[in-house]
Amino acid sequence: MESEADMSADEDLLPMDTVQEDPPAGKKDKKKKKKKKKKKGKKIKLPKDLVMNERGEIVTVKEYVLEKTVSTNETLQENLISQEKDALQVIAALHKETERKDSQIKDLLMNAKRVEENAEKARQAVMQEYTQKVEGWKA
Repeated sequence: MESEADMSADEDLLPMDTVQEDPPAGKKDKKKKKKKKKKKGKKIKLPKDLVMNERGEIVTVKEYVLEKTVSTNETLQENLISQEKDALQVIAALHKETERKDSQIKDLLMNAKRVEENAEKARQAVMQEYTQKVEGWKA
């Protein structure tokens, strides 16, 4: 037999025809998608002098143009700084390469001078040798 507590608990229950069952997963998802599509389709109409900025705030056209100009200016400044750094790196690399080539030129000129000096010494030695031979023939 049921106690009074069990009977009162049964009275709190809804009849089977009023209990709502969860729809199958596919139907539930479609309803959510439809709701989302409806939200996307709505557009807020703004007065002509007001617009929505990138942060979703409603501002005047002048404020929007000012924000865009400031943003563009900041981007241009960042690009300029980056380009200046790149230019300085290129200049530094070119300077190092110029110094290296100058050093090579200096070394080559010194080698050429040594070769000239050695050639002059060899020429003088040959001249002296043949001068002695010619003098020896005269004597």
